[in-house]
Amino acid sequence: MSFAQVHFWPGVPDLAALGARQVEDLLGTGDALEEEERAEVVAQEEGRVVLRYPLPGTVTRVGERGRRPRGAGTGFVYLTRWTGGSLSERMSARLTPPRSSSFAAREWNLICHLREHGVGTAEPLAMGEERASVFARRSFLVTRELESMQRLPDYLAREHGAEPRRHLAHALGLFVARLRDARVELPGLELRQLFVSISGSGESCAVQQLSEALGADTPVSGLRRSRLPQIALTSVRGGRVREAVQPEAAAEWLRRWVDQLEPAWEVSPLELARVAHHALTRGGSRARRRALWHRHLLPSRAR
Repeated sequence: MSFAQVHFWPGVPDLAALGARQVEDLLGTGDALEEEERAEVVAQEEGRVVLRYPLPGTVTRVGERGRRPRGAGTGFVYLTRWTGGSLSERMSARLTPPRSSSFAAREWNLICHLREHGVGTAEPLAMGEERASVFARRSFLVTRELESMQRLPDYLAREHGAEPRRHLAHALGLFVARLRDARVELPGLELRQLFVSISGSGESCAVQQLSEALGADTPVSGLRRSRLPQIALTSVRGGRVREAVQPEAAAEWLRRWVDQLEPAWEVSPLELARVAHHALTRGGSRARRRALWHRHLLPSRAR
């Protein structure tokens, strides 16, 4: 009898779609996953390990014969397994919004909350945890690898055109504004955890969501596809939902990102100003936004 429970994202029919026969296979306490021999450990620390592995039916070798997918599509996914965790970390996840019964449930809840507010994230596929009276020490989360997107640092290193960079600055500013509107604080979010859609691969979030809601065969007229790239994050570790996120907090996020910029990326003060303008546009008066810009960003960039 299983003492674990699992939740699937719409469109994922069952455990077999993820290459598992039982929930314990994903928790790491059962048998190996169907494709686990081709898994890559991408992160490992005490109490947490992240694997990257292909969904059943994914062709990963030249000349390999494709097999029928199991219902979750093909491609690579990330499986994060949690075991244990400190008492303070467990209590924080259990008692602060979004109050959750495990570390996996915490990240699942944060991702769902962000997506409801228009913030791009990696698509969650499944979340499971051992049954526990207060907090599950073992849990897992499966998210789909972002396709047709590249890490923000890679984009900055390769793209030097004025118009694409201007659109990126606009998109990044709107991304931060949406985080503020969602009231989500992500103190550990880094530039390398942000992804940018490759030119021509994405469409505006509004058009995409309407198309999905109305059906693939229903034309969506009167809406233009955005020229802005889509921005998505891959980590919500340490995140929490606040009653409100003040402009000062958003300015601090930008300051930390500015500190991570490499000189070789040639990010200009004008580009930074564009990001800040769109990120802080609902931060009160123009004078207040300018003060935040000078106090939090310019001194950091000058170092």
